[in-house]
Amino acid sequence: MQIVREEERVNISREIHDSLGQSLTGLKIYAFNISNNLNTDLSGKNLNRVREQAKEVVGIIDGIMQQVRKIAKDIRPLTFDEFGLIPAIESHIQEITKQTTIRCEFIRKLHTIEMDPNYSIEVFRIFQEACTNIILHANASKIIIRVYSTSNSYVLEVEDNGRGIKITDISETESLGLLGMKERSKIIGGNLEIKSGEGKGTKIVLTFPRGIIKNDKYSYCR
Repeated sequence: MQIVREEERVNISREIHDSLGQSLTGLKIYAFNISNNLNTDLSGKNLNRVREQAKEVVGIIDGIMQQVRKIAKDIRPLTFDEFGLIPAIESHIQEITKQTTIRCEFIRKLHTIEMDPNYSIEVFRIFQEACTNIILHANASKIIIRVYSTSNSYVLEVEDNGRGIKITDISETESLGLLGMKERSKIIGGNLEIKSGEGKGTKIVLTFPRGIIKNDKYSYCR
């Protein structure tokens, strides 16, 4: 789990450095240029130049605000805290369809999953990591997400029609973020199964207990 945490910190650090760092550098350059132009005769071309640079500054600030919202969403989705696991999954699917050309189909046979938020966030992270792997590595055109329940378990399936994973890659626990997904499944007392083959796509099947037991101090998954 410490390895998983460090990987997440690296991803957040890279996002901040690459996205926000580049935008803030551009903002600094425009602010410096505006400052220099203010020391000149503000008429004609100089005035127009300052106006254009000011517009660029506003555009960069808008971009920074969007980047901050994205980073905050990646760290802790607001939809998850406000509405629960199923709506958070739906929201993430919408983001995938907006940002990629991958078609997503969400098949759900239940409207809610009753779990302590400390456990359900682990389910969401597994789903999120599975989707990220598909986007980055699978060369897939479609993802099918299924959520359903059995007599004593919930089941989350994430299936793609991509290039698949080699057997050797599946057995290598640190490949493609599988280590983090497996460790998270253990936290919630679940089981993570990976079904794949070269050219046959990949299916991630997460089975985890249903029901919650609560008392005055603790909530835990049954």
